Amino acid sequence: MQETRVPLSSPSFATDAVPLDAVAVDAVVAAGLAAARRLMPGCRPLVWLCEGSPDVWREAVARAGLGVPLSVPRDWAAVAGRAERLSGGCALLLDGGSTPPRCWLLHARAQDGGAVTEEICLDGVRYADLPHEGDVWHLGSTDPLWRQHLPLLGRMPSPEALQALAERGVWLAPSSATSRLAVMCCGQGSVWPGMGRELYDAFPAARAAMERIAAVADWDVLSLMDESDVEKIGLTRWQQPYLFLLEYAQWSVFASLGLQPALMCGHSLGELMALCFAGVYAPEVAWYILDTRATHMAELEARATRDTGMMAVHAGADVIEEARRTWPSLYVSNYNTPQQFIVSGPRDMLLEARKSLRKRRIPAIMLNVTLAFHHPSMRVLRDLSLRRLNALEMQAPRVPLLSCITTGFYPREQREICEYIADLDENSVRWVESVQQMRSRDGITHFLELGPQDTMCGLTLDCDPQAVCIPAARKGRELESMRQACARLYALGHLPRSVLCGVAAARGSGGDAGDGSGMTASLAPATAAAPDLGPHGKVVLELLAEASGRPVASLRPDMDLRYDLALRSSRFPLIIQQAEERLGQKVDFDALMQVATVGDLARVLAGLPPAGTAAPRTESVSAGKRSCGPLLRYAPEHLLEEAAALPSDPCGLGPGIRSGQTLLLLPVGNLDEADAARVLDAVAGLAPFAPRLILPPAFAGAVATLQQLGADAQLMEDAAPAALDAVAARRLLAAAGTPDGIFLVATRADMTELPGLEALLSSSVRYVCLLRHVLSRGDAADDAPVERCLAAQAAQCGVPCRLLRLWDDGSAPAPRELGDLLSRELACGERERLCWARAATASPASSPVPFVADRPERFPLVFCRAGSREEDRAAALRGQCHFSRFADPALSGHGAFGTGIPWLPLSRALQALLEAGSLFLPWLAPIGLSDVRFAVPPLLPPGVTREAAFEVRAGQWLRHDGAMARVCPASLAVQDISANGRRGKQQSPVVRAVLLMGAGSGTLPPLWPVETTAQGDAALLAEFYRRRGYGTDWQLLDSFTVADDATCDARMSEAASALALSGETGYTGRVVMFEALAQAAAVALGLLPAGQRQGDTASLPGDMESPCGVWRLGAVGFLRFAAPAAARGPVMLRVRRCWMDERLVRYDAQAVDADGVVLATVNHLQFDAVLTSQTAATV
Repeated sequence: MQETRVPLSSPSFATDAVPLDAVAVDAVVAAGLAAARRLMPGCRPLVWLCEGSPDVWREAVARAGLGVPLSVPRDWAAVAGRAERLSGGCALLLDGGSTPPRCWLLHARAQDGGAVTEEICLDGVRYADLPHEGDVWHLGSTDPLWRQHLPLLGRMPSPEALQALAERGVWLAPSSATSRLAVMCCGQGSVWPGMGRELYDAFPAARAAMERIAAVADWDVLSLMDESDVEKIGLTRWQQPYLFLLEYAQWSVFASLGLQPALMCGHSLGELMALCFAGVYAPEVAWYILDTRATHMAELEARATRDTGMMAVHAGADVIEEARRTWPSLYVSNYNTPQQFIVSGPRDMLLEARKSLRKRRIPAIMLNVTLAFHHPSMRVLRDLSLRRLNALEMQAPRVPLLSCITTGFYPREQREICEYIADLDENSVRWVESVQQMRSRDGITHFLELGPQDTMCGLTLDCDPQAVCIPAARKGRELESMRQACARLYALGHLPRSVLCGVAAARGSGGDAGDGSGMTASLAPATAAAPDLGPHGKVVLELLAEASGRPVASLRPDMDLRYDLALRSSRFPLIIQQAEERLGQKVDFDALMQVATVGDLARVLAGLPPAGTAAPRTESVSAGKRSCGPLLRYAPEHLLEEAAALPSDPCGLGPGIRSGQTLLLLPVGNLDEADAARVLDAVAGLAPFAPRLILPPAFAGAVATLQQLGADAQLMEDAAPAALDAVAARRLLAAAGTPDGIFLVATRADMTELPGLEALLSSSVRYVCLLRHVLSRGDAADDAPVERCLAAQAAQCGVPCRLLRLWDDGSAPAPRELGDLLSRELACGERERLCWARAATASPASSPVPFVADRPERFPLVFCRAGSREEDRAAALRGQCHFSRFADPALSGHGAFGTGIPWLPLSRALQALLEAGSLFLPWLAPIGLSDVRFAVPPLLPPGVTREAAFEVRAGQWLRHDGAMARVCPASLAVQDISANGRRGKQQSPVVRAVLLMGAGSGTLPPLWPVETTAQGDAALLAEFYRRRGYGTDWQLLDSFTVADDATCDARMSEAASALALSGETGYTGRVVMFEALAQAAAVALGLLPAGQRQGDTASLPGDMESPCGVWRLGAVGFLRFAAPAAARGPVMLRVRRCWMDERLVRYDAQAVDADGVVLATVNHLQFDAVLTSQTAATV
């Protein structure tokens, strides 16, 4: 190596000669590597090999696992120039051309008193800060060997050099170049099988987020990741929840790394997700909104007659305005880019417009949708959305949230927020203006897209070509895309280093194991011969490379245009237009409808049909949730005999659950993490009753969760409460007050003394409860010393005692299962000793028993049945109910269908569901129903008992109108009978709904100011009841008046009002009010002005004839009950028509007592038009 006057060290780097004991090539390399590891443990050094060194040196470096060495001139000046840019790493300089060979170790120095930051490695991404030229450069890399690439940059990296570095998986940017970031949430559109699976497997934050959603879903949402049928996951019913699951997981990853965007926004459906991420509502509320919305949209699609549609037009705004002047009924649903619009309206006009545009060679493609989204016709959802949204709990956005409808920011008041959300479905998405406003008004130049593809990035770049857009995912490269997004965000200064350090420290090692790639090397399978792309293949590849931003060499004929290249149908016309210009030929638009892949497009442009046939569809394989039976109640003294489980008595008298009670939680011994989790799950079941929970300091992390559920959670000052003496106990009582209940958690079963507990039990405590975790049959059957001690002290003080044992068989309880068990015992449990265990563990040989005991005096319609072990599962109750004219004579007077056979009142079906909910969750009270869907009511022939089956599932807790309520899906189906009365094997649905089982009644806002009108003519009601065939028991109204063209008032009869206001009948009185409201709406349907319907239909049970057609009560959107302390009759009703077209009529309604107190409100009492295809009754 040539000697120069350039020093071998500088303020930026130092050079140390490595002493060599041998001159063998491998020995020299090993000595250098050992010196590097002593200097920087865990760091992999760069290797620089002087020019002129024999090839054996390259082979030795490779054998040492150091990769390919970089060739450098044998000149110290050149080496020093590279060493100035080591930026925190080190390099081995090998000179194998000298005799003897030499080795130097070059490493960076600390600059300006500061140290070069260490590398942080998380989830396969490397993060580092590199001081350089008076600035700090942020580096994010997916390449573990990023240090080897830095010497290629030069002293002041050019944009071209940084881009070349990014192509190697290393992103670098100075901290002074940080800009403002917006997070974009993608809406409905591009989904692909398996999306989210790699996130779930590789990122702990994403996995926790998905499991959080799965815990509140009443269906197996995680199985969507295993679904291989792209048509299924593309359906609205499944696509919308799937997108939220994915985007919430993506957002959780970024949020866990400290991402704090300057602004959030969403496109269409994505705005509902952005509301969640901005803190307006919790993820559980977001899931409820989106899952319910998906159900409603799917129902609308199923009912759609395809009268309206949508069309993508790739042209300028002047062309769109010209089309709207020609066809005024057209509406612009999406302003996606300056050259891309989605137009909606009547399908016949869209077809005329498409024909006209195609004549001018303007691309226009009809979209495969059955409804016109973001169109005024979607106002059919607005009123119900407003009522449902206002009932939920919301807060002001924590991050500025842009509305894609107004391009302004969301307000802070819930009422106005709900207005914005309700406007979303029926108004245009103005994405062009939104991007322009974010740039000019908010200074946003960086965008992060959440979603399955980079669709929003493409739209944003079309609106703002200077923007920096980062997609979180691409099909088939989900893990790679997420890592690249994290690396780019850090390089751009959007991920704080302090948070990354905290995450790394929390995981224990501060870095990932191995190379951090998370993947093992594998042999690539042999590729099949590429299909012939025809004469225009090169042009096609060039066009698609430009449109997708991918190199031409990376495109393959089998790539899917939509899923692999993220080319949406609305962007496709521009590609075709460019292809026509380059090829000089016209393309048949209809032939393009069968194009799916790159090869298909090339062949169609060549005038050939798409090659091959679709691959055979594989059967969808879903892992599903692990089947696990529920925890049942067992008498400990009978466990040794393997006796059957004990049914729960819904009418039993336990210690009681009262709203606002004070509960003291005391551990007996030291709690580990698993014990603490079980305790919190159990106590969380009481939180919705707004208790005052006094917790040990160890539970500080659970305070926020319990407060969200409604509890006033506080931490006690004294530590080690199990060791309290009498003085400490009195100090605790003085600070916390007298508790209503004491909840002990025993982790030490051998304790024979509980010091200080006697002082607590002597302070007017209403009950004491102890929970012990057991692992064997013997422990579950026998009293432990700590239980005997507690039982003795409680008996001495006269305090009711509950000794509960949880037999752990290795399977985790279902979400909310322990909370339900504890609540059930405190509300209805009368046994002092009880063990919770699964039947497969405690009594595998015994026959199944009903989960709940029958109590016909309180629940006359329903009873629980003993199901098979395979179908029993936690958080669900199945049972049966009977409808008989003999047992319930009033049914004989309901309707006179055909030959005079009555039909089942739909209010009776609702009563059965409400009874089932109260039977299952007896410590809660029904406060309402939502999403009620009625089928054709079954007939009730004489001498035949109609047998029906119900199912109720206990869902998540949500706050409705200020009260915490369980969202419980329920359904009722009746067993079919033949014409001669024989029972069949099939069942027909009667009603499905979502029960709202509340811990309190909350507040019930009125729909309108309470008003009364003059009494009407009783003869009108008499005629209505005569035509309907209603007997005296079903004539609930005695007055009816038309107030205006859309509103009617009615009054319940004195007998009906007395039944509706009876506090003892509970839900029975509430369904009487519903029946009266439904009757008032039915009367109004025949009186209020409306358009005439054409065509007669064959009548079915429940059909109602009116001047505007034949209708049937088909649905109820939202039904809420109040529980006033004292109500006075008569009950006054008001119904107001809120929507009517030829397919459905909807009414809102409310009931008030004589003092104007609101008793019940109904939103969207829906009557469906009876189709002419219906010709026979369901029997």
